[in-house]
Amino acid sequence: MNLNKSEFNNRAVNRLTALWALNESGLGGILHAAKFPFTGILVGGFAVILITLIARYSNFSFKAILKATAMVLMIKAAVSPHSPFPAYLAVSFQGLLGAIMFSLSRNFKSTPIVFGGLALLESAIQKILLTVLFFGMSFWKSVDDFVLNTIKLFQLPADFSFSEWIAIGYVVFYLVIGLMMGRFASKIPGLIDSLDFSGLKLYDTKDSANKNRKSKSLIIIAFISIALSLQLISFFGGLPFIQLLARVIFFMLLFYYVVGPLTTKLIIFLSRNRSEEISKLNKDVAQLRLAVKPVLNYVNKNYHGINRFKMFVLYMIAISLNDIRIENE
Repeated sequence: MNLNKSEFNNRAVNRLTALWALNESGLGGILHAAKFPFTGILVGGFAVILITLIARYSNFSFKAILKATAMVLMIKAAVSPHSPFPAYLAVSFQGLLGAIMFSLSRNFKSTPIVFGGLALLESAIQKILLTVLFFGMSFWKSVDDFVLNTIKLFQLPADFSFSEWIAIGYVVFYLVIGLMMGRFASKIPGLIDSLDFSGLKLYDTKDSANKNRKSKSLIIIAFISIALSLQLISFFGGLPFIQLLARVIFFMLLFYYVVGPLTTKLIIFLSRNRSEEISKLNKDVAQLRLAVKPVLNYVNKNYHGINRFKMFVLYMIAISLNDIRIENE
């Protein structure tokens, strides 16, 4: 199939958007099952890479990146209806940040690096804020007290906040990974042309991700019952640990079974006029999903360490850009 540059770029944006949607709707669980470490940050880094490439193939179009973000949110809402609100917030922030940064600067060497750093920096800060919301500041104070009491046993100076250092180290780690992901993203267009597909068997893996689904209603009832019980115990007993546990369960219920589902329903409602586009995108997502396990098997067999993730990303992007179809055996 011969395509001119404009047609190729449009198709590339659509396929990369589908890969981004796949990344946001279950790829983390697959990577975890394949024993990839730090799957959460890898999924965030993959999103940075895909947004960067969408920017490149859309000629750094603000509108195109925002549209891709909206489509990913719609697919995520349809495929993962129980996603918590923070997950939607992270996708929205990354997409909006990418749209703003790449529309303002078309430097494909430096902008991806800055974008990657800021995108994962926000992810780290969001997680810390959620920890504060779920556990309260008393949790961090308890960590400090425990560490300081331990330090005193060894007669070491105890004039610092251990929890602050944990938070700073966590943020810096995400920032550095983000910068690295951005730098890697800027090199991908030149790297995928040299990939060798001769040893990679692509076939229908018959994804079983939807097997053994359990009823959510029983889980919700169980959580609500536990939360109410703990609240009663907390009210009558006033135990700090019980209060903390009740707080955690309350916010888990709030995010996973109230705010999350409401956000999902709102996104699905807003996407009602884009059913044809979403249907086409879903077909691409389903097609790309078939390539995940064969590519994982290949990279796990032939690469080690961080190169496994790099080569997985490269092969998945190459399959997307070259529109390689995965046929049934």
